[in-house]
Amino acid sequence: MGTKNTIYLISGGVNYYLSGGAPTQTPYNGSGTPWTSEATTPYELSLNDATGSIYVPQPAPVQTTYSGGPPFMNNRVPVTQSYDTIIESVGIQLKATDGAPNAKDNAISLLRQLRQILNTALYSRPCVLVIQGGTNAGYYEVLAADVPENALYLSEPDGHWRATITWTRTAHATKSSLDTLLNAVTFTNIGDTSNNDKDFLQLGTINGDLASSGNGQPMRVTLDTPSTSGAFVGYVSVAKSRLYDAVATAISTTSTSGVDVTGTQLTNISDDEATSIRFIGRFASPSSNLEVQAVASINGAQTIYSSEWFLTGTANGTYIDFGYIKLPRNLRRGKAVTIQCTIRARSTNGASATATLSYIEIVQYYTWLKIPSITFISTSYQIDIVGADSSVGGYVREIAPEFAYLSTGGTATAIVPTIGTFPRAYAGAGLYLAWTWAGIHTTTATFDDVTAQSAALYQTVRGNG
Repeated sequence: MGTKNTIYLISGGVNYYLSGGAPTQTPYNGSGTPWTSEATTPYELSLNDATGSIYVPQPAPVQTTYSGGPPFMNNRVPVTQSYDTIIESVGIQLKATDGAPNAKDNAISLLRQLRQILNTALYSRPCVLVIQGGTNAGYYEVLAADVPENALYLSEPDGHWRATITWTRTAHATKSSLDTLLNAVTFTNIGDTSNNDKDFLQLGTINGDLASSGNGQPMRVTLDTPSTSGAFVGYVSVAKSRLYDAVATAISTTSTSGVDVTGTQLTNISDDEATSIRFIGRFASPSSNLEVQAVASINGAQTIYSSEWFLTGTANGTYIDFGYIKLPRNLRRGKAVTIQCTIRARSTNGASATATLSYIEIVQYYTWLKIPSITFISTSYQIDIVGADSSVGGYVREIAPEFAYLSTGGTATAIVPTIGTFPRAYAGAGLYLAWTWAGIHTTTATFDDVTAQSAALYQTVRGNG
């Protein structure tokens, strides 16, 4: 038998309690709003007359995509993982005034009301199903619902009707507000030899059931109070680690085939199924004929990745994303692996090609998002990267599809284009930021007010998490 939960719907700003308990229910007499109190509601989630709700929400099934398998290998390997919406059928009683001439009309009114309040997802805001099975409430959106009368109880003499609600709801319960992981912190557009400073800051405690899963928890990231304005290109990543190496190596070559400049190593990559490895370089005062490339190898030996050749241009501070790799799975199972990243340079015309390689970064990341082009009209503008948000209805929504926009004074002014995967919160991860203004990576540039929040998702009811 299910545990008694407090259950209600929020629609149009009104609470409709579905968990009154038979002895305290108030039969509806055609007027008033007895459903706004659990003690007096005419609704009860049960088809029998026993006291207490028998409904307990079911967890969403995991939807996993696999690769491989027979006949070429034993077993299949998981590649992606997500969760589908839930369809549930729940019995409900609707109680009207006993013995009154219009008792059936009153019961019909309750039935009609349920149909109307449950199906608002394509009209205004979705109806919200709220379940408190422990210390705290969990919130689901109802995407659609049918409420047919039960054929066995179409006309009962005591004013009771029975029906079955079949609703389609979101996969996970959320909280009433987002969890703040970074609160108005400053990011500077340069790394540091520590692993938690300037362009990479550790996130706070990640709540919810998906913090350690392949999915992570959806996030909202706000980049506010930039130190300058103009044409902006940005990179936003949730990463397990970031290696910063201030190599400060001079480049001078006439080779048209390429020469090694310098390298750096990221060590002990192991047992990280979800992460990828990205290679970054910054170049100061490059000549117009310089092209550069990143080459990655395992333990300084076998080459596993070679990027394309990138023309640096002549900006004094060129930030180049050389691309990424995912390590073979047999190297990530219980083995410590060192990734060697070597930067190569060549001349496009045989004349001397010069620059200074300021630094190399290797980012071991879960998600990577690029904002390819947007103009900040002034420093009063901000970018909102929205994968989750606090709804007007007083609960957290996971946003699908995710989007980003430029705003000022709380008003959106432009949709921001994005490439890649929106940030998601993972246990033990940090937020990495880098950006250019008018094509120049200025190491003294800052965002003085960066906020990162996550939507804690729960498989069923919440406790004290």
